Amino acid sequence: MAEFRNNAFPHDSDASHSIRIEFCVNGIDKYLGEIDFPGTVVEELRAHAAVWNSLSIDLADQTGDQMASTGRVVKYAAELLKMIVSTRYMVQSVAKSAETRDEFEAVMEDYGAFGTAPKARLQMIRLAKKMIAANARNVATGSPYALPESRFDEMSAKVADLEDAIAKQDIEKSERHHAAVKKRLERQKGDRLLSALFKWLCAIWGVDDVRLLDFGFVNKSQIWTPRKKKKSGGK
Repeated sequence: MAEFRNNAFPHDSDASHSIRIEFCVNGIDKYLGEIDFPGTVVEELRAHAAVWNSLSIDLADQTGDQMASTGRVVKYAAELLKMIVSTRYMVQSVAKSAETRDEFEAVMEDYGAFGTAPKARLQMIRLAKKMIAANARNVATGSPYALPESRFDEMSAKVADLEDAIAKQDIEKSERHHAAVKKRLERQKGDRLLSALFKWLCAIWGVDDVRLLDFGFVNKSQIWTPRKKKKSGGK
């Protein structure tokens, strides 16, 4: 049939699996009074169809939520890094007024203004908190190296935004992982049910009966096989 080339169920895409399951449920409804289906295959396939569709939607939602949370982390990390870099310039500016090299280095070290600004988000957060604490001490002692408090209030807000976004991202990652595991296990169950039903129908009708198509199965004569390439040249 057009949708499927063979009956290798585990190799179906998720979309093809959904279509094949729908065919099976419709086929069961069509032949329910004619075929004595084995065991609980009918009930399990119907239940699988409902669960599979639900899990597919849930995983798609979780994936979208994770992408959104990742976007927020990237946004807030970029904003915090920009603020750290500009604040370091301010620290370097006021530190220039130090009377000795030792005092200059002490101010720079206190604010964490040496070296390059970190790109890793957790290191970025640690540096921002170090700078915030350093300025709070300088403000409290009336140090000439204190910078405007409003800047560090804004930096504190940026840190809080980033930490909150990271926490939410971790939650979304966990939820997406659990949804993916549930979906994978349900898919394996569905493949087993398809195989059991296919073998049962083949036992009753034979492997080349066209009625197999009503269940989303490919009868033997319609199974697609790749064409062999003709050998060129030679006598």
